[in-house]
Amino acid sequence: MNTVKQQSKKKRKGHRDYSHYLYHGKRYGKGTLVHAVIRDYVDKHPNVTAEKLQELFPRKEFHSPFEIVEKIKEAKAGRFFLKTDSLINTANARVAVTNQWGSNIDYFIDFVKKNMHVKIQRARA
Repeated sequence: MNTVKQQSKKKRKGHRDYSHYLYHGKRYGKGTLVHAVIRDYVDKHPNVTAEKLQELFPRKEFHSPFEIVEKIKEAKAGRFFLKTDSLINTANARVAVTNQWGSNIDYFIDFVKKNMHVKIQRARA
């Protein structure tokens, strides 16, 4: 069985990956997929704090140079979803989700499928 990681390794170097994914019947790009998964998690766990989200989604797990979730005062413009309607309210702070995803999206998808039983599929072109 091909994993998401194996599928992305087949892509040629030097070409941008515009893959889309299906989650809860909607089509998402890489960054918006991560945002949707984290927003859904917070909606289902309204008492979760910003710090707990950072523990649940550790950047090392996803080979990311940026925190996956960051308090808005620490989030860098251009690297996070910072529009007002994109911010997520946790129990103790408003947070932003990073929009910086490339091949490391495979680690995120595998992680949430395994640990959170989230169903995500690669969309057909």
